[in-house]
Amino acid sequence: GLVHIWGRNDMDEAQRMGISWVVKDPDGVVVEEYSDWEAWPYTGAGKEHEFIGDRFNLNKTGGYRLEVNLMMNPDNPVVVDTYSGILCTVAAPVLAGTISRMELEYNEARANIPAYNIPQGERGLIHIWGRNDMSTNQKMGISWVVRGPPGYPNGPILEEYSDWETFWTGPGKEQEFIGDRFNLDKAGLYDIRCGLLMNPDNPLYVHTYYGDLCTVVAPVLAGTITKVVLEYDQAEGAIPVFDIPLSQRGLVHVYGRNDTAERQQLSIRWV
Repeated sequence: GLVHIWGRNDMDEAQRMGISWVVKDPDGVVVEEYSDWEAWPYTGAGKEHEFIGDRFNLNKTGGYRLEVNLMMNPDNPVVVDTYSGILCTVAAPVLAGTISRMELEYNEARANIPAYNIPQGERGLIHIWGRNDMSTNQKMGISWVVRGPPGYPNGPILEEYSDWETFWTGPGKEQEFIGDRFNLDKAGLYDIRCGLLMNPDNPLYVHTYYGDLCTVVAPVLAGTITKVVLEYDQAEGAIPVFDIPLSQRGLVHVYGRNDTAERQQLSIRWV
């Protein structure tokens, strides 16, 4: 801040005017003490003279006070007018930012969050972008918690992530945050609780997303019994086999085929 104060000479002849003031911050700490007398030529009757102080920081929120004395007669100063009251109030900036994009990476593919029908057994990796909606550079941070099925609040915590960007993000620009990998090994609903922050010295959430991360689906299993064979006395035949000689010892062979797109562990049971 820089204070300008005008003093008016209310006398019928020219006068040399002087000024003194004190500025105090919201905590009552003096941030400026200023005093001066005008130089020749002096201020004429009914005229004004401007006094300009020194710059000081307005770095605290709240009310700043100003105490002023206007003086004449420098050889024996006389206070001819005073002001004591509020100089100004300082408000903290209203921080503004937006979670602008959210993506879930899995198996070298990506989907917008919330994502649907993610195959069971993948490894998830979250990407979230925060946008600075201020007119000044801002340092942004992120935090999120991921829960597995059945989601919030009872699902197990799979990832807790938080970070602040190293540098600063310009007005209207975005910063990408990338978490750690976690398992998508159960079918069902996954939940994420995410917040974008600013002002690392006193962090403030400027935007949040609480909701679905993704749904994971179990694979649709498909297989076929392709061949069934009965072995007996070093011979074999496709089941059903008829007219086998009495007292043979039988051995069943069953062939199963995996009809899915991935490797599967097959098992069999018969009676």
